[in-house]
Amino acid sequence: MQNKLPVLFKSVYCMLDSPKIVYFFGESDTGAASKVKSLRNLGIPHSVSQMATFKAFLNSPVGPKTTHFWGPVANWGIITAGILDTQKPPDVISGNMTSVMCVYSALFMRFAWMVKPRNYFLLVTHASNETVQLYQLSRWAKAQGYLKQNPDKAA
Repeated sequence: MQNKLPVLFKSVYCMLDSPKIVYFFGESDTGAASKVKSLRNLGIPHSVSQMATFKAFLNSPVGPKTTHFWGPVANWGIITAGILDTQKPPDVISGNMTSVMCVYSALFMRFAWMVKPRNYFLLVTHASNETVQLYQLSRWAKAQGYLKQNPDKAA
């Protein structure tokens, strides 16, 4: 088992929990499917498998050493500001800026889906921002009179 341990840490693929789920960590190369290892089947202690998983995440193409990770982290500031703005009156909402933010998030959701490797963190970030901005846009439209609320119909 000691001679297998360094190979596991150098492996670009790591199979976790289920044999059907393969998580991609690292750069792809030809014949990489043959490097798929199951840490649990080899009898490696759980702490070593956790360390291998963390090291693989750290060095992955969307890990914390790349802008694919820190860009979405920074974008959560925009989402936080949008959520905090829901407590303000709707007359301070800029319809133009909120519309631009909706288009921006929609475009970057598409980018996050199409980029290789696929960036789910960026996708979730922009989906959250799209939700917040659409809510703000609906508040602005109601305040401007573009959306009329239907009165309750009493029978």
